[in-house]
Amino acid sequence: DRGVDAVPVFWIAAEDHDHEEIEWAGILSKESTLERVTAKLGDDAPTPVGWLRFGPSVKDAIEECFRLLPPSEYQDMMRTFIESAYRPNASPVDAYAQTMAGLFKDSGLVLVDPLDAPLRELGQDVLKILANQVDAVRSALLDRGRRIAEAGYAAQVRVDENFTGLFTYSGGAREPLGPGDDVAALDLSPNVLLRPLVQDSLFPTTAYVGGPAEIAYLAQAESVYECLGKRMPPVFPRITATL
Repeated sequence: DRGVDAVPVFWIAAEDHDHEEIEWAGILSKESTLERVTAKLGDDAPTPVGWLRFGPSVKDAIEECFRLLPPSEYQDMMRTFIESAYRPNASPVDAYAQTMAGLFKDSGLVLVDPLDAPLRELGQDVLKILANQVDAVRSALLDRGRRIAEAGYAAQVRVDENFTGLFTYSGGAREPLGPGDDVAALDLSPNVLLRPLVQDSLFPTTAYVGGPAEIAYLAQAESVYECLGKRMPPVFPRITATL
């Protein structure tokens, strides 16, 4: 509306290694009960979800999902849509991206995979800066956590004296970076409190739209921006609707 060229960008959580959190979905069944549908992704190794692949169980999960749902004129269309993306040997991230791109094909939505090699390389400069200022970042986050608690709220992310906010890749695993680790030759990755700054360093951001939990942890993440002398973009709650 203001004549500024802008596009909506969705950052997929491809680096997340909490497999248990995303291996299942809650389905409201035709009997109005909440049912849990699961497709196993891997073992307990902290592998980024973008590097995992669905096994044969994803077919059973789709079958169970549509068995639970009430009859609808849209079921056949949606089943074809879902089965084309969520299939054995597909990455959960690619499956999600294909689904979202199909649902929002006329909206101009841009989907970003942070595991994309050129994008990861572009983000390393700001991650190295954060790694070299880890003491200041930790101190700022600890102070912000105290202020949040004093205001009667709970911090979303636990920060202690060993906090770095960074991970490093070792083989196929994503391991926490220790306070004394040498970062010179490491491939770094941000945790949830550092990720917003990395996103905004890669993309000039007009505004951030998030859900309730995301907005809550941005209260902590803002102090990371302040450490680097940057300003966090305005934050807006996403639309929430109940049908």
